Amino acid sequence: MFAWVRRKNSGKQARTPQPTVASGRRRRLSLVLLTAILPLGVAFSQSPVVARAALATNVCGTWAMLQVSKTSAMTFFTPTINAALAIPGVKGLSLRAPWTAITSNLTIFDMGVQLAAADHSALAIRFLAGKDTPTQFLGNSTKMGTSTIPLPWGAGSTSTSFVPNTTFETAYSATVHQLAAYALLHGIRILHLPWYSGATAEIYDGPEVVKAPGYSTSNFLTGYERLMAIGLSVAGPNLAVEYPLGGVGTAPFVKPLEAYMASLAGPMNPDAMVQFNDLTDVMPGPQHSATGVNITRQMQGQGDFNWTNVYQTLNTQGSQAVEIYLQSFAPSLAHAALLRQQAASFATTC
Repeated sequence: MFAWVRRKNSGKQARTPQPTVASGRRRRLSLVLLTAILPLGVAFSQSPVVARAALATNVCGTWAMLQVSKTSAMTFFTPTINAALAIPGVKGLSLRAPWTAITSNLTIFDMGVQLAAADHSALAIRFLAGKDTPTQFLGNSTKMGTSTIPLPWGAGSTSTSFVPNTTFETAYSATVHQLAAYALLHGIRILHLPWYSGATAEIYDGPEVVKAPGYSTSNFLTGYERLMAIGLSVAGPNLAVEYPLGGVGTAPFVKPLEAYMASLAGPMNPDAMVQFNDLTDVMPGPQHSATGVNITRQMQGQGDFNWTNVYQTLNTQGSQAVEIYLQSFAPSLAHAALLRQQAASFATTC
């Protein structure tokens, strides 16, 4: 959620499509990283980020977020999307879909492209893995309730030896590259990517994963690092990549993953970001150091909030972009006017 354009712009202008995913900025990532990823054992040492990083003005700001699994849902929400994107300071629509909903076609994202263009707004795209991973892409997996989720290591791994989940990695890489090419073709500047995950796109180190054969924190981290290397291979001046660092059982992994991102992309590279999805109006808000990487935020849940508190937390902690669920923009909510005021004010800092 990346400053590949260093000059000021409104974020509402048309983008020139790029013919390929490749970029000169890709020099940071050798092809070796895609086939042989080694865990990063050395922590990246910098002071916690409290000042604003250099994110592009077409990324910085407030985003309306919506998850759909069918095109009929996009049709249903179109009037609400149009109303939200008409609010001054709202940068664009962040559109999320389950992996199972985009394996046959990208019609959901096509509709997002059309809506954003009609509203002269930006579009960000993302997909969900975890329990929404197509069965044929799971590879080594385990049950999570009535669902099946992929594991970050392959069959044959032990607590002291790692075998990659090549079935999942291969499918993940193909989808990431497909979406990156799609994004560049349609002027989309942000690609949010999931992990192996559970019920959401976030980190999931829940009991089902911990109990699975081959588990160790080292194997878990290695599997996640391999996905990050795949994701960052498509990042560049025209496409930023973002990974979520919230979730379940995250404590052993957040700082190593931040360090790994910084080692691959370079410290504070605006083409790579992490997101924490725990923002509320509680003061003081949850704080994340985000060492060596740019940080964005997402609201925790839908509904109405004291938006003065929300944006105060964003400004205090140096987050330049925030995703707010579409339903929170409803004009009938008590703090609707306050959200409009704060979104417009926040946009002036970009």
